[in-house]
Amino acid sequence: MNENVAGLTPIHRADLDPAEFIKANMRLQPVPSLPEIRLYTAHPGSGLR
Repeated sequence: MNENVAGLTPIHRADLDPAEFIKANMRLQPVPSLPEIRLYTAHPGSGLR
C-alpha cells in the first residue's frame, strides 16, 4: 500500500489505516535530544496542511 495517498479522494483516505498513512507519508526522524528515539514527522511533501 505504497500508493500516493495524498492523491486519493477524502473518501478513500478515510478507509486507509492511520498507521499505513503515517508510514507512507511521513519521514522517520530521530528526536534531536534522544537520537535513539525516532518519530514520524510531517514535511512539505507529506500532503498535510
